[in-house]
Amino acid sequence: MSAVLGGGKGKAPTGGLLPVNGGSQQTKKLVIKPLKVKPELPANFEEATWSKLRDCIDAVHCKRPVACSLEELYTAVQDMCMHKMADKLYNRLQQECDTHIRAHVGSLSDCLSLDSLPFLDRVSAVWGDHCSCMLLTRQIFLYLDRTYVLQLAGGAAPVKSIFDMGLALFRGHLATRPEIKQRTVEGLLELVARERGGEAVNRALLKGLLRMMSALGIYAEAFHEPFMKASTQFYRSEGERLMTELDVPAYLKHCETRLSEEYERCSEYLDASSRRPLISAVEGELLGRHTGPLLERGLGPLLEGHRVAELGRLHALLGRVGAGEALRAAFREHVRAAGLALVKDEEKDKEMVERLLELKARLDQVVAEAFGRSEAFAATLKDAFEYFINQRANKPAELIAKFIDAR
Repeated sequence: MSAVLGGGKGKAPTGGLLPVNGGSQQTKKLVIKPLKVKPELPANFEEATWSKLRDCIDAVHCKRPVACSLEELYTAVQDMCMHKMADKLYNRLQQECDTHIRAHVGSLSDCLSLDSLPFLDRVSAVWGDHCSCMLLTRQIFLYLDRTYVLQLAGGAAPVKSIFDMGLALFRGHLATRPEIKQRTVEGLLELVARERGGEAVNRALLKGLLRMMSALGIYAEAFHEPFMKASTQFYRSEGERLMTELDVPAYLKHCETRLSEEYERCSEYLDASSRRPLISAVEGELLGRHTGPLLERGLGPLLEGHRVAELGRLHALLGRVGAGEALRAAFREHVRAAGLALVKDEEKDKEMVERLLELKARLDQVVAEAFGRSEAFAATLKDAFEYFINQRANKPAELIAKFIDAR
């Protein structure tokens, strides 16, 4: 295209000043006219330009120096797009990337005999290399990504961005080799199990590979389901074993520690979608399945020993599994039994009131400090006292009245 300046015999040059109304002047607009004949591209423009770009893609994936500058390559992509070759260019780019990605993913088949950690390291290296290559490729084909891809992104047949296209290719080739995915998941589960057993593991490796699965859109199906199955079984076995080995306070402390560890695990490397199901599984297996034995074995001794901190832990943990009502019912029965024993002990009638007041003071502190000043537990405590006070006709009331008079 070029600007052709209008002019002719007896006329001022285009862009000149014409006298109007006896000497006043005005500016005449430039007229830009198209060339009658469009410049023709060299006969081999498309193939020559693509050959240059293909060599560049090959160099990126094979870690060879790129012969051309990034600016020159960017311009080559721009020229092809401007000459209505964007569709062909995108398809050729996809085919070229497909060839390299197939080879990179396929190379993992030769590593299946490695131990878990070296194999995971190799998978991580292949994934990291893939991301680096696709990011550099996108830089080179940025004009294509910002014009052709963007224009078709919302259409009936949307075209993936260059990086997303690379993800789709990687996912597709991984799907054709299920043994690689299975070996990867087994290795990840092994690392998590070792960490739960107290070993220090490479969390950065875990995080990177799980982010890979999330980016590929296979996290839920490939990892989350077997992870949840393994986690549930792990905590079920651990709960059953430790309920026979530990007393209730030690068991509750262990539960608290395990929950803290799993929250940290979610924060450090697991996908956010795993957090709620995982914590629920830990709570269910360690606490929900053992609510009855925990109350039967633990509540009485904790109350009798006035172990307020442990009672607070019991209240908090059982509340996580909806066992607050079970705890309140057990608390009511314990208070009734303890109070009734005091009221029925006729040999110590003179000490009854003081002993009841001591009991009430201790239980008030439990309700306040261990049960969070719960109105429900306060009402339960009141009901329990009313129950056993009335179990000996008027004797407790008579002794209370005498006690008050003596004060």
